[in-house]
Amino acid sequence: MSQSTAEAPANRAQRVAEAYRETVERYETGSGYAVKEVYGPDDVAGLSYADDLGDPGTYPYTRGIYPSMYRGRLWSRRQLCGFGSPRLTNERIHYLIDTGESAVNVAFDIPTNSGVDADHALARGDVGLQGVPVSTIEDMEEVLHGIPLDRVSVNLSTVGVTMLMAYYLVAARRRGFDIGDLRGTILNDTLGDPFCGYKRSFVPPDLGLKLSIDCVEYCIHNVPKWNPLSVDGYNIRENGITAPQEIAFTFALAKEYLDEGLRRGLDIDDLAPRITFTASAEMDFFEEICKLRAARRLWARIIHDDYGGRDAKALMYKFHVHTAGSSLTRQQPLVNAIRVTVEAMAGVLGGTQSLHTCSYDENSGLPTEESVELAVRTQEVLAFESRIGNVADPLAGSYYVESLTDTMEDEIRKLLAAIADQGGMMMAQETGWADRLIDAEALRIHKEIEAGQRTVVGVNRGVSAADEEREMEVQEVPEAEVRAHVERLRRFKEGRDKKALETALTSLREQAAGRATNLFPAAMEAIEAGATLGELNGYVRQGFGYSYDDLGANEAPF
Repeated sequence: MSQSTAEAPANRAQRVAEAYRETVERYETGSGYAVKEVYGPDDVAGLSYADDLGDPGTYPYTRGIYPSMYRGRLWSRRQLCGFGSPRLTNERIHYLIDTGESAVNVAFDIPTNSGVDADHALARGDVGLQGVPVSTIEDMEEVLHGIPLDRVSVNLSTVGVTMLMAYYLVAARRRGFDIGDLRGTILNDTLGDPFCGYKRSFVPPDLGLKLSIDCVEYCIHNVPKWNPLSVDGYNIRENGITAPQEIAFTFALAKEYLDEGLRRGLDIDDLAPRITFTASAEMDFFEEICKLRAARRLWARIIHDDYGGRDAKALMYKFHVHTAGSSLTRQQPLVNAIRVTVEAMAGVLGGTQSLHTCSYDENSGLPTEESVELAVRTQEVLAFESRIGNVADPLAGSYYVESLTDTMEDEIRKLLAAIADQGGMMMAQETGWADRLIDAEALRIHKEIEAGQRTVVGVNRGVSAADEEREMEVQEVPEAEVRAHVERLRRFKEGRDKKALETALTSLREQAAGRATNLFPAAMEAIEAGATLGELNGYVRQGFGYSYDDLGANEAPF
């Protein structure tokens, strides 16, 4: 007998009566900012339409970076994908395209994101588990098989492994594409790698900064339609920080890249347009919208006022939104589909250029075909049924929205000043200041959930005893597929021209040691000679004076 059936009628009547007059006990944003009962003209008394808002497509871009926004082009539906092997990942990519996604988004597994090959001694158990394993040029070619790379935008979702971009370029060139026609993005946010679950990044900051800007510089001159750096706020936010902290951290990281690019001699109007952002969308609907509006305005002002940027494209805050995986619960997983819808709407009303909607089962494992299809359909319903994109920035002028947008900008500015006082983001990371801020905020949120002060349906409200017995289908990674992939890597290594490979890798190491040369041409030559990802990263590390294998298990082959 269920709990509701066993409940005494009098108790049930009392409970229903109380629910009828129920209110929310705390009135504040998800980040903890107090919210008034009602907003009016006094809350936006200092707001200037011309200076602080402007029409969509005009400085300071608060209302959107394009005049017609989604009337000109809808956001791209870009679902993250990768598991098992290059073959399985390619099959899932084509399934997603057939299902309705409009751009490709490739996720890599932990060994690949750690810069090592699938046969590394410490990779066992992680190969193909949370993304696709890519160790060789053949792997990359198989992932991309059948995709028209000159017509489809591809995102390489790797923060610390810049050299995956070199593999992508070689694979595209082998298939006959002009790399100048390629469209897409690589995260390439090496300085942000420690915030993404890899507390001990295999890429030291000096090497990471060098590689990130090498990628940007190479793409400016050779791959002009590509976004070679997307500062990753999503993974930082997943640690448990606030909305303003997410933007402040990403802007502080972006300034490190901008400063290094300018030291290299790049022009701000060439450099700034090539830097994009990956943002989170969490459950506070209005706060997330206002966060994105504030970010757009503040980024334009930073590039214009602090860096002297004048080209309109340099002033535009371009971003991808990933709905919050951290908001998903194991309990009552279908409720996650509702959360994802709310977050996706916030991302769209915030003006995103592309969107990943989480699948409802991601808290339990890799998404199944059924759950990922629903995620795509969620975007299609928003795009084609809800008419949410009919009007650019439809919430503009709301006293609450404009006031909260101002609050977000003010808080982001305060945090940027605090980071500057630390000596910039690299120093804030090195001293542990940034981690302490993240840990304190994450602890606050978890304590609020445990105390019932922050409601999570299915966790501390609407709890069902049946949750403990509910079984769910999960997407499994076939062990035989992983073994076959590792065996394929072994055969690949055996079949190479060892002399040509040694020559190419030695040249790459020497150029890395010189510090002045862009490493992409040498890296692409080494890839053509058969270098694996682990070898490529190892020789670059050696050139910078670090050990070949950060994990201490492998020696250099030559």
